[in-house]
Amino acid sequence: LQKLKDFDTYEVIDDTGQERVSTRWVDTIKGDGTRKSRLVARGFEERDHIQSDSPTISKQVLRLFMVLCVMYNWVLKTIDIKSAFLQGERFTRDVIVQPPRGYEAVGKLWKLRKCLYGLNDAARTFYMSVKHTLIELGCQSSDLEPAMFLYRVNGNLHGFILTHVDDFLYGGDDLFEDKIIKPLSIKYRTSRQESGTFTYVGISIIQETDKVILHQNDYLQSLSDNDIPPLTRDCTRDLNSEEYTMFRSIVGKINWLANGTRPEMSFKTIDLSTKFAHATTTHLNDAVQTIRKLQLAQGHIVYPRLSRMQNVSLTVFADASLANLENSGSCGGHLIFLNDTYGKCALVAWHSGRIKRVCRSTLAAETLAMANALEEAVYLREILKLSTANNVPVLAITDNRSLVQAVESTSLVLEKRLRIEISAIKELVELSNVTLKWVPGHYQLADILTKKGVSANSLLQVINTGLMVQLP
Repeated sequence: LQKLKDFDTYEVIDDTGQERVSTRWVDTIKGDGTRKSRLVARGFEERDHIQSDSPTISKQVLRLFMVLCVMYNWVLKTIDIKSAFLQGERFTRDVIVQPPRGYEAVGKLWKLRKCLYGLNDAARTFYMSVKHTLIELGCQSSDLEPAMFLYRVNGNLHGFILTHVDDFLYGGDDLFEDKIIKPLSIKYRTSRQESGTFTYVGISIIQETDKVILHQNDYLQSLSDNDIPPLTRDCTRDLNSEEYTMFRSIVGKINWLANGTRPEMSFKTIDLSTKFAHATTTHLNDAVQTIRKLQLAQGHIVYPRLSRMQNVSLTVFADASLANLENSGSCGGHLIFLNDTYGKCALVAWHSGRIKRVCRSTLAAETLAMANALEEAVYLREILKLSTANNVPVLAITDNRSLVQAVESTSLVLEKRLRIEISAIKELVELSNVTLKWVPGHYQLADILTKKGVSANSLLQVINTGLMVQLP
Protein backbone atom coordinates (compact mmCIF):
# COMPACT_ATOMS: atom_id res chain seq x y z
CA LEU A 1 0.00 0.00 0.00
CA GLN A 2 2.93 2.31 0.67
CA LYS A 3 4.01 1.90 -2.97
CA LEU A 4 0.63 3.19 -4.10
CA LYS A 5 1.24 6.33 -2.06
CA ASP A 6 4.88 6.64 -3.18
CA PHE A 7 3.85 6.59 -6.85
CA ASP A 8 0.87 8.92 -6.28
CA THR A 9 -1.46 6.26 -7.62
CA TYR A 10 -4.79 7.57 -6.30
CA GLU A 11 -6.63 10.40 -4.64
CA VAL A 12 -9.43 10.06 -2.08
CA ILE A 13 -12.81 11.38 -3.25
CA ASP A 14 -16.34 11.49 -1.87
CA ASP A 15 -18.67 8.59 -2.63
CA THR A 16 -21.61 10.09 -4.53
CA GLY A 17 -22.83 6.83 -6.05
CA GLN A 18 -20.29 6.62 -8.87
CA GLU A 19 -19.66 3.33 -10.67
CA ARG A 20 -16.67 1.69 -9.06
CA VAL A 21 -14.39 -1.31 -9.53
CA SER A 22 -13.80 -3.55 -6.53
CA THR A 23 -10.32 -4.60 -5.40
CA ARG A 24 -8.71 -7.55 -3.67
CA TRP A 25 -5.34 -8.56 -2.31
CA VAL A 26 -3.33 -11.19 -4.19
CA ASP A 27 -0.61 -12.97 -2.21
CA THR A 28 2.31 -14.71 -3.91
CA ILE A 29 5.34 -16.53 -2.56
CA LYS A 30 8.58 -15.58 -4.32
CA GLY A 31 11.42 -17.94 -5.14
CA ASP A 32 13.30 -17.04 -1.96
CA GLY A 33 10.25 -17.89 0.19
CA THR A 34 9.21 -14.32 0.96
CA ARG A 35 5.54 -13.42 0.69
CA LYS A 36 4.40 -10.56 -1.51
CA SER A 37 0.98 -8.92 -1.40
CA ARG A 38 -0.36 -6.85 -4.27
CA LEU A 39 -3.56 -4.84 -4.52
CA VAL A 40 -5.39 -5.82 -7.71
CA ALA A 41 -8.44 -4.24 -9.31
CA ARG A 42 -11.14 -6.50 -10.71
CA GLY A 43 -10.85 -5.11 -14.23
CA PHE A 44 -13.50 -7.45 -15.59
CA GLU A 45 -16.10 -5.31 -13.82
CA GLU A 46 -15.47 -2.38 -16.18
CA ARG A 47 -18.31 -2.12 -18.70
CA ASP A 48 -16.71 0.15 -21.31
CA HIS A 49 -14.61 -1.25 -24.14
CA ILE A 50 -11.02 -0.33 -23.41
CA GLN A 51 -8.08 -0.82 -25.77
CA SER A 52 -5.84 -3.27 -23.94
CA ASP A 53 -3.30 -4.53 -26.48
CA SER A 54 0.33 -4.30 -25.40
CA PRO A 55 3.14 -5.59 -27.63
CA THR A 56 5.93 -7.88 -26.50
CA ILE A 57 9.03 -8.81 -28.44
CA SER A 58 8.85 -11.91 -30.62
CA LYS A 59 11.24 -14.78 -29.93
CA GLN A 60 12.69 -14.58 -33.43
CA VAL A 61 13.66 -10.92 -33.13
CA LEU A 62 14.91 -11.53 -29.60
CA ARG A 63 17.33 -14.18 -30.90
CA LEU A 64 18.31 -12.01 -33.86
CA PHE A 65 19.42 -9.17 -31.60
CA MET A 66 21.39 -11.53 -29.38
CA VAL A 67 23.39 -12.46 -32.47
CA LEU A 68 23.88 -8.76 -33.31
CA CYS A 69 25.09 -8.11 -29.77
CA VAL A 70 27.85 -10.69 -30.19
CA MET A 71 28.73 -9.31 -33.63
CA TYR A 72 29.05 -5.75 -32.31
CA ASN A 73 30.89 -6.91 -29.17
CA TRP A 74 28.19 -5.51 -26.90
CA VAL A 75 27.29 -6.91 -23.49
CA LEU A 76 23.74 -8.24 -23.19
CA LYS A 77 21.98 -6.80 -20.16
CA THR A 78 18.54 -6.92 -18.58
CA ILE A 79 16.66 -4.65 -16.21
CA ASP A 80 13.37 -5.23 -14.42
CA ILE A 81 11.18 -2.23 -13.63
CA LYS A 82 9.99 -2.15 -10.04
CA SER A 83 6.18 -1.88 -9.61
CA ALA A 84 6.04 -1.19 -13.33
CA PHE A 85 2.32 -0.53 -13.79
CA LEU A 86 2.38 2.06 -11.03
CA GLN A 87 5.06 3.96 -12.97
CA GLY A 88 3.02 4.28 -16.14
CA GLU A 89 1.43 7.42 -17.55
CA ARG A 90 -1.29 9.29 -15.72
CA PHE A 91 -4.81 8.18 -16.52
CA THR A 92 -6.73 10.03 -19.23
CA ARG A 93 -9.98 8.37 -18.15
CA ASP A 94 -11.85 8.25 -14.86
CA VAL A 95 -11.49 5.02 -12.90
CA ILE A 96 -13.00 4.81 -9.43
CA VAL A 97 -12.10 1.87 -7.19
CA GLN A 98 -13.37 0.60 -3.87
CA PRO A 99 -10.61 0.84 -1.22
CA PRO A 100 -9.40 -2.56 -0.02
CA ARG A 101 -10.83 -4.21 3.06
CA GLY A 102 -9.33 -2.73 6.17
CA TYR A 103 -8.60 0.63 4.53
CA GLU A 104 -12.15 1.81 3.86
CA ALA A 105 -13.36 5.19 5.07
CA VAL A 106 -17.04 5.97 5.36
CA GLY A 107 -18.28 7.79 2.26
CA LYS A 108 -14.88 7.71 0.51
CA LEU A 109 -13.60 6.11 -2.71
CA TRP A 110 -10.31 6.17 -4.61
CA LYS A 111 -9.95 7.89 -7.96
CA LEU A 112 -6.94 6.45 -9.77
CA ARG A 113 -4.24 8.71 -11.13
CA LYS A 114 -2.08 5.79 -12.28
CA CYS A 115 -3.03 2.36 -13.53
CA LEU A 116 -3.60 -0.36 -10.96
CA TYR A 117 -2.77 -4.03 -11.47
CA GLY A 118 -5.73 -5.96 -12.83
CA LEU A 119 -7.19 -3.21 -15.00
CA ASN A 120 -7.59 -4.18 -18.64
CA ASP A 121 -5.24 -1.53 -19.97
CA ALA A 122 -2.59 -1.77 -17.25
CA ALA A 123 0.09 -3.30 -19.50
CA ARG A 124 -0.73 -0.98 -22.39
CA THR A 125 -0.54 2.13 -20.20
CA PHE A 126 2.93 1.18 -19.03
CA TYR A 127 4.07 0.33 -22.57
CA MET A 128 2.91 3.70 -23.88
CA SER A 129 4.80 5.43 -21.08
CA VAL A 130 8.00 3.55 -21.95
CA LYS A 131 7.53 4.20 -25.66
CA HIS A 132 7.10 7.96 -25.19
CA THR A 133 10.14 8.10 -22.92
CA LEU A 134 12.42 6.21 -25.30
CA ILE A 135 11.33 8.25 -28.31
CA GLU A 136 11.96 11.47 -26.38
CA LEU A 137 15.45 10.17 -25.57
CA GLY A 138 16.16 9.60 -29.28
CA CYS A 139 15.21 5.97 -29.92
CA GLN A 140 13.24 4.81 -32.94
CA SER A 141 10.31 2.44 -32.79
CA SER A 142 9.00 0.23 -35.58
CA ASP A 143 5.56 -0.85 -36.73
CA LEU A 144 7.09 -4.25 -37.56
CA GLU A 145 8.11 -4.84 -33.95
CA PRO A 146 6.53 -2.24 -31.64
CA ALA A 147 8.44 -3.68 -28.65
CA MET A 148 11.80 -3.03 -30.38
CA PHE A 149 13.55 0.31 -29.94
CA LEU A 150 16.73 1.23 -31.83
CA TYR A 151 19.20 4.01 -31.05
CA ARG A 152 20.88 5.24 -34.21
CA VAL A 153 23.18 8.22 -34.72
CA ASN A 154 24.05 9.33 -38.26
CA GLY A 155 22.71 6.06 -39.62
CA ASN A 156 24.84 3.88 -37.33
CA LEU A 157 23.29 1.52 -34.77
CA HIS A 158 24.57 2.24 -31.26
CA GLY A 159 22.19 0.09 -29.22
CA PHE A 160 18.73 -1.42 -28.83
CA ILE A 161 16.11 -2.15 -26.20
CA LEU A 162 13.59 -5.01 -26.45
CA THR A 163 10.65 -4.97 -24.05
CA HIS A 164 8.51 -7.74 -22.59
CA VAL A 165 6.08 -5.89 -20.30
CA ASP A 166 8.40 -4.73 -17.47
CA ASP A 167 11.46 -6.83 -18.44
CA PHE A 168 13.90 -5.07 -20.76
CA LEU A 169 16.76 -6.67 -22.71
CA TYR A 170 19.30 -4.31 -24.18
CA GLY A 171 22.78 -3.97 -25.59
CA GLY A 172 24.84 -1.10 -26.91
CA ASP A 173 28.00 0.96 -26.74
CA ASP A 174 29.05 3.66 -24.27
CA LEU A 175 27.07 6.36 -26.07
CA PHE A 176 23.92 4.26 -25.80
CA GLU A 177 24.49 3.65 -22.09
CA ASP A 178 25.01 7.36 -21.46
CA LYS A 179 22.20 8.76 -23.61
CA ILE A 180 19.51 6.10 -23.14
CA ILE A 181 20.03 3.71 -20.24
CA LYS A 182 21.09 6.21 -17.58
CA PRO A 183 18.12 8.58 -18.13
CA LEU A 184 15.77 5.58 -18.37
CA SER A 185 17.02 4.24 -15.03
CA ILE A 186 16.43 7.63 -13.45
CA LYS A 187 12.84 7.87 -14.70
CA TYR A 188 11.85 4.31 -13.75
CA ARG A 189 12.86 2.65 -10.52
CA THR A 190 14.45 -0.72 -11.23
CA SER A 191 14.60 -3.80 -9.03
CA ARG A 192 17.03 -5.97 -10.99
CA GLN A 193 19.95 -5.29 -13.33
CA GLU A 194 21.97 -8.20 -14.66
CA SER A 195 24.47 -8.94 -17.40
CA GLY A 196 26.67 -11.78 -18.62
CA THR A 197 24.65 -14.65 -17.10
CA PHE A 198 20.95 -14.21 -16.38
CA THR A 199 17.45 -15.41 -17.23
CA TYR A 200 15.16 -13.49 -19.55
CA VAL A 201 11.53 -14.52 -20.25
CA GLY A 202 12.33 -18.04 -19.07
CA ILE A 203 15.49 -18.49 -21.18
CA SER A 204 18.88 -18.81 -19.47
CA ILE A 205 21.46 -16.63 -21.25
CA ILE A 206 25.22 -17.04 -20.87
CA GLN A 207 27.44 -14.56 -22.71
CA GLU A 208 31.08 -15.43 -23.25
CA THR A 209 33.80 -13.59 -25.13
CA ASP A 210 32.89 -14.81 -28.61
CA LYS A 211 29.45 -16.36 -28.25
CA VAL A 212 26.10 -16.47 -26.46
CA ILE A 213 24.60 -19.72 -25.13
CA LEU A 214 20.87 -20.21 -24.59
CA HIS A 215 19.32 -23.06 -22.61
CA GLN A 216 16.37 -24.04 -20.41
CA ASN A 217 18.15 -26.68 -18.36
CA ASP A 218 17.38 -24.89 -15.09
CA TYR A 219 13.68 -25.07 -15.91
CA LEU A 220 13.93 -28.79 -16.69
CA GLN A 221 15.71 -29.54 -13.43
CA SER A 222 13.15 -27.54 -11.46
CA LEU A 223 10.35 -29.92 -12.48
CA SER A 224 9.35 -32.05 -9.49
CA ASP A 225 7.62 -35.40 -9.14
CA ASN A 226 4.34 -33.51 -8.88
CA ASP A 227 4.96 -32.12 -12.37
CA ILE A 228 5.97 -35.48 -13.88
CA PRO A 229 3.98 -38.52 -12.71
CA PRO A 230 5.37 -42.08 -12.74
CA LEU A 231 4.72 -44.25 -15.78
CA THR A 232 1.31 -45.91 -15.83
CA ARG A 233 1.54 -49.71 -15.84
CA ASP A 234 -2.12 -50.27 -16.69
CA CYS A 235 -3.24 -51.75 -19.98
CA THR A 236 -4.10 -49.13 -22.56
CA ARG A 237 -7.22 -47.24 -21.48
CA ASP A 238 -8.71 -43.77 -21.71
CA LEU A 239 -7.33 -41.21 -19.28
CA ASN A 240 -9.45 -40.08 -16.36
CA SER A 241 -9.97 -36.36 -15.76
CA GLU A 242 -6.96 -35.99 -13.45
CA GLU A 243 -4.64 -37.87 -15.83
CA TYR A 244 -5.95 -35.89 -18.78
CA THR A 245 -5.12 -32.62 -17.03
CA MET A 246 -1.64 -33.92 -16.27
CA PHE A 247 -1.19 -35.03 -19.90
CA ARG A 248 -2.06 -31.58 -21.23
CA SER A 249 0.24 -29.99 -18.67
CA ILE A 250 3.22 -32.13 -19.70
CA VAL A 251 2.61 -31.48 -23.40
CA GLY A 252 2.50 -27.77 -22.58
CA LYS A 253 5.90 -28.05 -20.87
CA ILE A 254 7.39 -29.84 -23.89
CA ASN A 255 5.91 -27.15 -26.14
CA TRP A 256 7.49 -24.42 -23.99
CA LEU A 257 10.88 -26.10 -24.42
CA ALA A 258 10.38 -26.70 -28.14
CA ASN A 259 9.58 -23.04 -28.75
CA GLY A 260 12.43 -21.82 -26.54
CA THR A 261 15.64 -23.76 -27.11
CA ARG A 262 14.75 -27.32 -28.16
CA PRO A 263 13.58 -27.21 -31.80
CA GLU A 264 14.15 -30.97 -32.15
CA MET A 265 11.08 -31.47 -29.94
CA SER A 266 8.75 -29.52 -32.24
CA PHE A 267 7.21 -32.47 -34.07
CA LYS A 268 6.86 -34.47 -30.86
CA THR A 269 4.77 -31.60 -29.48
CA ILE A 270 2.51 -31.64 -32.53
CA ASP A 271 2.20 -35.43 -32.43
CA LEU A 272 1.19 -35.44 -28.75
CA SER A 273 -1.20 -32.50 -29.08
CA THR A 274 -3.18 -34.33 -31.79
CA LYS A 275 -4.06 -36.91 -29.10
CA PHE A 276 -5.96 -34.44 -26.92
CA ALA A 277 -9.32 -35.49 -28.36
CA HIS A 278 -8.85 -39.11 -27.28
CA ALA A 279 -5.86 -39.50 -24.96
CA THR A 280 -4.90 -42.88 -23.51
CA THR A 281 -2.38 -44.13 -20.95
CA THR A 282 -0.01 -44.91 -23.83
CA HIS A 283 0.04 -41.25 -24.83
CA LEU A 284 0.57 -40.14 -21.21
CA ASN A 285 3.52 -42.52 -20.86
CA ASP A 286 4.97 -41.19 -24.12
CA ALA A 287 4.79 -37.63 -22.80
CA VAL A 288 6.37 -38.60 -19.45
CA GLN A 289 9.22 -40.46 -21.16
CA THR A 290 9.83 -37.49 -23.47
CA ILE A 291 10.22 -34.98 -20.65
CA ARG A 292 12.46 -37.36 -18.70
CA LYS A 293 14.72 -37.83 -21.73
CA LEU A 294 14.99 -34.05 -22.03
CA GLN A 295 16.06 -33.85 -18.39
CA LEU A 296 18.81 -36.41 -18.98
CA ALA A 297 20.02 -35.03 -22.31
CA GLN A 298 20.33 -31.33 -21.56
CA GLY A 299 20.64 -29.10 -24.60
CA HIS A 300 21.59 -25.60 -25.62
CA ILE A 301 21.89 -23.29 -28.62
CA VAL A 302 25.15 -21.51 -29.43
CA TYR A 303 25.27 -18.12 -31.14
CA PRO A 304 28.88 -17.58 -32.25
CA ARG A 305 30.34 -14.25 -33.29
CA LEU A 306 29.61 -13.91 -36.99
CA SER A 307 31.64 -11.91 -39.47
CA ARG A 308 30.67 -8.37 -40.43
CA MET A 309 27.19 -7.74 -41.82
CA GLN A 310 28.44 -7.55 -45.42
CA ASN A 311 29.32 -11.28 -45.18
CA VAL A 312 26.07 -12.39 -43.56
CA SER A 313 23.07 -14.15 -45.13
CA LEU A 314 19.92 -15.99 -44.10
CA THR A 315 19.71 -19.72 -44.83
CA VAL A 316 16.27 -21.36 -44.78
CA PHE A 317 15.61 -25.10 -44.55
CA ALA A 318 11.97 -25.96 -45.34
CA ASP A 319 10.41 -29.41 -45.34
CA ALA A 320 6.99 -31.06 -45.28
CA SER A 321 5.40 -34.50 -44.84
CA LEU A 322 2.20 -35.36 -46.66
CA ALA A 323 -0.82 -36.55 -44.66
CA ASN A 324 1.20 -37.79 -41.68
CA LEU A 325 -1.07 -36.20 -39.06
CA GLU A 326 -4.53 -37.22 -37.92
CA ASN A 327 -7.44 -36.51 -40.30
CA SER A 328 -5.03 -36.51 -43.28
CA GLY A 329 -3.27 -33.38 -42.13
CA SER A 330 0.20 -32.56 -43.46
CA CYS A 331 3.05 -31.19 -41.36
CA GLY A 332 5.34 -28.39 -42.49
CA GLY A 333 8.40 -26.96 -40.79
CA HIS A 334 11.37 -24.70 -41.31
CA LEU A 335 14.62 -23.53 -39.76
CA ILE A 336 16.14 -20.09 -40.37
CA PHE A 337 19.83 -19.48 -39.73
CA LEU A 338 21.82 -16.26 -39.79
CA ASN A 339 25.23 -17.33 -41.08
CA ASP A 340 28.46 -15.89 -42.47
CA THR A 341 30.82 -16.92 -45.26
CA TYR A 342 33.14 -18.70 -42.81
CA GLY A 343 30.65 -21.43 -41.86
CA LYS A 344 29.45 -19.97 -38.56
CA CYS A 345 25.69 -19.86 -38.02
CA ALA A 346 23.00 -18.98 -35.50
CA LEU A 347 19.52 -20.50 -35.47
CA VAL A 348 17.22 -17.50 -35.05
CA ALA A 349 13.81 -18.94 -35.99
CA TRP A 350 12.02 -22.24 -36.43
CA HIS A 351 8.48 -23.47 -36.81
CA SER A 352 6.67 -26.77 -37.06
CA GLY A 353 2.94 -27.13 -37.46
CA ARG A 354 -0.03 -28.47 -39.34
CA ILE A 355 -0.32 -26.99 -42.82
CA LYS A 356 -3.49 -24.94 -42.85
CA ARG A 357 -5.14 -26.66 -45.79
CA VAL A 358 -5.46 -30.22 -47.04
CA CYS A 359 -2.63 -31.00 -49.46
CA ARG A 360 -3.27 -33.19 -52.48
CA SER A 361 0.37 -33.97 -53.21
CA THR A 362 3.87 -33.87 -51.79
CA LEU A 363 4.60 -30.92 -54.07
CA ALA A 364 1.69 -29.00 -52.55
CA ALA A 365 2.87 -29.69 -49.00
CA GLU A 366 6.48 -28.74 -49.80
CA THR A 367 5.38 -25.57 -51.60
CA LEU A 368 3.22 -24.36 -48.73
CA ALA A 369 5.98 -25.12 -46.21
CA MET A 370 8.50 -23.16 -48.31
CA ALA A 371 6.10 -20.24 -48.74
CA ASN A 372 5.64 -19.99 -44.96
CA ALA A 373 9.39 -20.25 -44.41
CA LEU A 374 10.23 -17.50 -46.91
CA GLU A 375 7.55 -15.26 -45.45
CA GLU A 376 9.29 -15.38 -42.08
CA ALA A 377 12.78 -15.09 -43.62
CA VAL A 378 11.81 -11.96 -45.56
CA TYR A 379 10.34 -10.49 -42.37
CA LEU A 380 13.57 -11.11 -40.46
CA ARG A 381 15.52 -9.59 -43.33
CA GLU A 382 13.42 -6.44 -43.02
CA ILE A 383 14.24 -6.30 -39.30
CA LEU A 384 17.94 -6.59 -40.14
CA LYS A 385 17.62 -3.93 -42.82
CA LEU A 386 15.86 -1.61 -40.41
CA SER A 387 18.50 -2.06 -37.71
CA THR A 388 21.75 -2.42 -39.70
CA ALA A 389 20.85 -0.94 -43.14
CA ASN A 390 21.95 -4.20 -44.80
CA ASN A 391 19.74 -6.12 -47.24
CA VAL A 392 21.05 -9.64 -46.70
CA PRO A 393 20.54 -12.40 -49.29
CA VAL A 394 18.34 -15.43 -48.54
CA LEU A 395 19.21 -19.02 -49.50
CA ALA A 396 16.23 -21.39 -49.38
CA ILE A 397 16.99 -25.12 -49.13
CA THR A 398 14.56 -27.88 -50.16
CA ASP A 399 14.95 -31.60 -50.78
CA ASN A 400 12.00 -31.66 -53.19
CA ARG A 401 13.28 -31.40 -56.76
CA SER A 402 9.77 -30.92 -58.13
CA LEU A 403 9.43 -27.65 -56.21
CA VAL A 404 12.61 -26.22 -57.73
CA GLN A 405 11.50 -27.32 -61.20
CA ALA A 406 8.05 -25.78 -60.72
CA VAL A 407 9.58 -22.44 -59.71
CA GLU A 408 12.09 -22.41 -62.55
CA SER A 409 9.71 -23.65 -65.23
CA THR A 410 7.29 -21.58 -67.31
CA SER A 411 4.83 -24.48 -67.32
CA LEU A 412 1.94 -24.41 -64.87
CA VAL A 413 1.14 -27.08 -62.31
CA LEU A 414 -2.27 -28.72 -62.60
CA GLU A 415 -3.57 -27.65 -59.18
CA LYS A 416 -4.75 -24.06 -59.61
CA ARG A 417 -4.64 -23.15 -55.92
CA LEU A 418 -1.01 -24.25 -55.85
CA ARG A 419 -0.11 -21.89 -58.71
CA ILE A 420 -0.62 -18.94 -56.38
CA GLU A 421 1.97 -20.15 -53.84
CA ILE A 422 4.46 -21.11 -56.57
CA SER A 423 4.03 -17.67 -58.15
CA ALA A 424 4.75 -16.01 -54.80
CA ILE A 425 7.96 -18.02 -54.38
CA LYS A 426 8.93 -17.31 -58.01
CA GLU A 427 8.47 -13.58 -57.45
CA LEU A 428 10.74 -13.66 -54.39
CA VAL A 429 13.41 -15.55 -56.33
CA GLU A 430 13.28 -13.14 -59.28
CA LEU A 431 12.96 -9.83 -57.45
CA SER A 432 13.98 -10.17 -53.79
CA ASN A 433 17.51 -11.60 -53.70
CA VAL A 434 16.25 -15.09 -52.79
CA THR A 435 17.93 -18.25 -54.12
CA LEU A 436 16.10 -21.59 -54.14
CA LYS A 437 18.35 -24.65 -54.01
CA TRP A 438 17.74 -28.40 -54.06
CA VAL A 439 19.85 -30.71 -51.85
CA PRO A 440 19.70 -34.46 -51.23
CA GLY A 441 17.48 -35.52 -48.32
CA HIS A 442 20.32 -36.24 -45.88
CA TYR A 443 21.28 -32.53 -45.95
CA GLN A 444 17.75 -31.46 -44.95
CA LEU A 445 18.06 -30.26 -41.35
CA ALA A 446 14.32 -29.52 -41.12
CA ASP A 447 13.39 -33.22 -41.47
CA ILE A 448 13.23 -33.52 -37.67
CA LEU A 449 10.45 -30.91 -37.59
CA THR A 450 8.01 -32.78 -39.81
CA LYS A 451 8.16 -36.51 -39.19
CA LYS A 452 8.78 -39.29 -36.68
CA GLY A 453 11.87 -41.42 -36.47
CA VAL A 454 14.36 -38.84 -37.74
CA SER A 455 17.66 -38.56 -35.89
CA ALA A 456 18.23 -35.18 -34.25
CA ASN A 457 22.02 -35.54 -34.38
CA SER A 458 22.57 -33.43 -37.53
CA LEU A 459 20.54 -30.50 -36.22
CA LEU A 460 21.97 -30.72 -32.70
CA GLN A 461 25.51 -30.75 -34.09
CA VAL A 462 24.81 -27.49 -35.89
CA ILE A 463 23.03 -25.61 -33.09
CA ASN A 464 25.36 -26.86 -30.33
CA THR A 465 28.52 -25.78 -32.17
CA GLY A 466 27.32 -22.85 -34.24
CA LEU A 467 28.86 -24.39 -37.38
CA MET A 468 26.79 -24.95 -40.53
CA VAL A 469 26.86 -28.22 -42.43
CA GLN A 470 28.75 -28.17 -45.73
CA LEU A 471 26.07 -28.09 -48.42
CA PRO A 472 26.76 -29.51 -51.89
